[in-house]
Amino acid sequence: MVAIHQLMFKAIVVFVSLTGGSFQLEDELGPYKDEAKCLYRGAQIIKVTSQKVPLLHATVVCLKQPEELIS
Repeated sequence: MVAIHQLMFKAIVVFVSLTGGSFQLEDELGPYKDEAKCLYRGAQIIKVTSQKVPLLHATVVCLKQPEELIS
């Protein structure tokens, strides 16, 4: 068996609320095999959060991280 490292993407969303506070949320469903899926998940997190907290700004960051696969 050979270990192969494949890059995966983990979504983190940084928020600034209208009250001036800032916070971040890490996605607990990932990681994702491609960046597009990671960004889509970040957009979902922003949508749900904006329905609960008045937001001024939100940014999705998709961090690359290795996942070890056995083949």
